[in-house]
Amino acid sequence: MGAGPSRGRLVQNPKRIECLLADVREDIERTVGKLALPEVARGPVLAAASPGKMLRSWLLLAVAEALDKARPSHRLVSTSLELVHSASLLHDDVVDEAESRRGRPTLRARLGNIGAVLAGDLLVSTALEGVASLNLPRLDEFFASRIRTMCEGELKHEFASFEEDSADRRYMDVIRKKTGGLFSLAAAAPAIMQESDEDAIESLDKAGETIGVAYQLFDDLADLLLDGEELGKDSANDLNRAKPTLPLIRLARLKEMPLCDLALSAADPKTVTDLRREAAAANIIDEIIEEAQQLIAEASTGLESMELRFNPVTLFVGTQLAAYTERLHAFGEEMAASG
Repeated sequence: MGAGPSRGRLVQNPKRIECLLADVREDIERTVGKLALPEVARGPVLAAASPGKMLRSWLLLAVAEALDKARPSHRLVSTSLELVHSASLLHDDVVDEAESRRGRPTLRARLGNIGAVLAGDLLVSTALEGVASLNLPRLDEFFASRIRTMCEGELKHEFASFEEDSADRRYMDVIRKKTGGLFSLAAAAPAIMQESDEDAIESLDKAGETIGVAYQLFDDLADLLLDGEELGKDSANDLNRAKPTLPLIRLARLKEMPLCDLALSAADPKTVTDLRREAAAANIIDEIIEEAQQLIAEASTGLESMELRFNPVTLFVGTQLAAYTERLHAFGEEMAASG
């Protein structure tokens, strides 16, 4: 892969990527359908493994198209990536004691914590088996390492302290691992598969990680601001569990109270609304959106020196994150106006 910047890049039609994603959905359903599951668990596991927005696969296929062309092997890796992501959500729901996700009861709500954990383990092992079938040792190593990175981030998020002055930086470090890990895998995998040079792989790895961090900041804001129906899962779950996120860390600092006390005060729905208004009035919402947008710009600029058919980060953000960002910004303005 060349090192010089390309000119006159194509503007990729996202409809092709959407068609490829439809194939990945079918592959996921087929793969999970073949698993040796107890009959009582088959329906719930199939529903739980059904992918949502498929952002990571969208990014993977966009990068594959930008490098050359998405092939069946990219579909296979996308399927494995989505299985790992679904497994992480099953485990998240156990940790968060969540009752619903995407408008449906969680697997733990239907089969209990043990069933959800075991199903998640089964999905991860199935994903690793799928990637191994390509016989690409470098990809095997990278895939496994990013799963490990994600797990390290989850552990740090659950047990690290976020009360001190360095809480913002520590939280950003956590989400680089927790969320950035699978996004970096999505971005770098196509380059590894076509044996691109190390600079190209590193650039895509970094861009994917950075996009993952930006997305997590948007998701943290959504958890605080949006209601359960729009969110597709329990609303204000991070707040109710006193789970550190950047908006909650900054809200706690603003109110000069520990995060656990902030969570206790949120038992009253009116208090949650008041906290949303305070976050908007203190510019916490706008500041975090701006920080996420700066990260997106950094990720996009980081690929400018590569010879690509188009910039996959620009395409991904424009089609997958722009509306999300606008909704959060509009909600913040609504809260500020109502205060």
